Amino acid sequence: MKKSVWFLLLAVLFLTGCDEGKIKVKFDCNGITKEYKVKKGSKFKCSLFGTEYDIKITDIQDNKFTIESNEPLTFSDDKGHVVDSNSTQTIFEINKGEKTKLAVPLDGLVYTIDFEW
Repeated sequence: MKKSVWFLLLAVLFLTGCDEGKIKVKFDCNGITKEYKVKKGSKFKCSLFGTEYDIKITDIQDNKFTIESNEPLTFSDDKGHVVDSNSTQTIFEINKGEKTKLAVPLDGLVYTIDFEW
């Protein structure tokens, strides 16, 4: 009897604890979209305009998660325009239920990274 109780308890912990702290995120690197289950510390890679962008999830909360890039990015509007071509920003918050469009901070050329959660 004790063995079956322990087995049942372990099975419940295994089945419910596997995705603890994980969220499902759509990641689009310049038109190539994939969906990932990620957690704090997860990393994305994206090569844009000859530069390798390493993006790490640094925090996950109920309604947003925070990313940090090794290279500067800027926001991109719905029309595909770069918001700040002189951006040095490397930390961004991605809100739940929204699509966040980031881009390489260049004038005239738009290379994008999109997150949707």
